[in-house]
Formats: sequence, structure tokens, C-alpha cells
Amino acid sequence: MTPIDDLEHTFQWLEKAYIAGWLSDVEFCRFRNTLHTYLCIKGTVQAVSPAKSLIDVAAYQCKHCGRLTHIVQKGQFLLAPSKCGNCDEIGPFRLCTERSKYVPAQAILLQIDASFDLDCPCLLRCQLRADIIDSAAVGDQVVLKGQVRVIVPNHLECGKSTPFELELTVDTIDILSKTETAQ
Repeated sequence: MTPIDDLEHTFQWLEKAYIAGWLSDVEFCRFRNTLHTYLCIKGTVQAVSPAKSLIDVAAYQCKHCGRLTHIVQKGQFLLAPSKCGNCDEIGPFRLCTERSKYVPAQAILLQIDASFDLDCPCLLRCQLRADIIDSAAVGDQVVLKGQVRVIVPNHLECGKSTPFELELTVDTIDILSKTETAQ
């Protein structure tokens, strides 16, 4: 799925949530307009998670013919091939973790400055990737640039949750002021 497909999938989910009555007219318009834009947000880092690895390119092996297919991962959930390019079977496929490619990732919680006029929560979850992880610490004043996406919590027993979160996928981070750490 390309980033444009991922964004369109998010719009489709928002429309379904609006039709189901989970969102008011104002919330629907606000979130739809926010998702269209590339944002530059200023704030203070409130929490930093440990760095972890995310699958960037997943390797799937067809259980019929054994052919390996690589799928670039975008969005919240793992994407598998729709069918094998060799035998045209619709699956099943086995995820080959040892042949997949990974990228380091880190989540931070940003307290958005009160002077910043943005129609989203005061606390915003942000996802850092690759070479920008570990660049911010708790208390740092930062400016983040990236795109907003909707995260829909998925529970194994109950299905998808009606409350959802906004997350900023960060492309660049500028540190305005660092906090002094006690030695």
C-alpha cells in the first residue's frame, strides 16, 4: 500500500466512523482537514519510549511454491501479499522475520504549546524513525514536521475500538532547547 492508499484508507475509516455516529460534524471536518496537511508542531516532550524495531519491508514466503515476496510496510498493520507472483495462489503466506528489513523507531508524547492553534488534543503521540530516534529527551522544546494519521486500537477479543488516537509520523525534528540533566 502506498502512502496515498494509506491516507485514503484513513479517510474511509473516518467516513465510516462519521456515518456510525462516532464523530460529530465538527470532529469529522476537523480530523479530515488535519489529515490533509503536512504539519509543523511546536511543543515540549513529555515522555520518550525506548527505541524498538519496526518492520520496514516484510518478507513473505508462499506456502505452495516457496517464493519469497517483499512488501513495503506503511500504516498501522502488517500488509501481506494479495496473491503469489509465481503460482497465483491467494495464500497462505508465512512471514519470514529473518529475511525482513527493520528500521529503528521510537514514540514520544508531545505537549503542544498553548499558543499553537491546532484542532487536536493537547498531548500528541509522535513516531520517530531511523536516524532521528534518541534525539529528544523529556523536557526538550522541539519543532516536529510530519503527517498526522489516525490510529484505531484493535482488541483481539472485542474488535476495533470506537475511540481513536491521532499520531504524528515525524520526518524532521528541530531541538529548540535541551533540558539540563542532573549528574
